[in-house]
Amino acid sequence: MRCSRRARRRPSGTSGSSRSSPRTWPAASRAAAPPGLVPVAAVLGAVLVVAADALGRTLLAPVEIPVGIMTAVLGTPYLIWLMRRTPTA
Repeated sequence: MRCSRRARRRPSGTSGSSRSSPRTWPAASRAAAPPGLVPVAAVLGAVLVVAADALGRTLLAPVEIPVGIMTAVLGTPYLIWLMRRTPTA
């Protein structure tokens, strides 16, 4: 498919430059989380998804429950606890 020169020069998105985001994400993640918390969160997230997948495959043996539904079922109580624990401003 051929495009005109004018169409090729126009930006494809309206959210701003994508060149700055790769440089800002590491700084933002370091500022948002104490050292060592990000790897722990990544491991716990992986464990949650694997547990949800295992439960989804074995809970109703002939039928598989989608991993997204099981992740929501397992993660909702934690999210509610986290929201009640965090004080509001």
